[in-house]
Amino acid sequence: MLKQDWLMRQIEQAFAALARAFGLAKAGQVDQAIEEVDGAIRAVSGMTVRDLLRLDTETLRGLVSADKHAPLAELLRGRATILESTGRLAAARATLAVADELAPSSAARDAGRAP
Repeated sequence: MLKQDWLMRQIEQAFAALARAFGLAKAGQVDQAIEEVDGAIRAVSGMTVRDLLRLDTETLRGLVSADKHAPLAELLRGRATILESTGRLAAARATLAVADELAPSSAARDAGRAP
């Protein structure tokens, strides 16, 4: 029960960080928005975004506990969205690729299914 409560708190904190970051981005404070998400990513993963993005998927999955994969992936997707909105397309694609490798989104999973 304690682990489940802890996980829910982690998820809530991740989504609160995303909400703050999207608010900052909408207000034109893009650098602060990215910093907000990066701080949440570090809190979940224990790594800087720069270090995290350098890892191969297997290593990343080994360093970050499985119960943190989905929240971390959502934070990375949020970061990618903010980067994309500022025209940093290569960085956005790289970040999104890591997120999808870590925990595929429902859209990515659905795209891989045969009709």
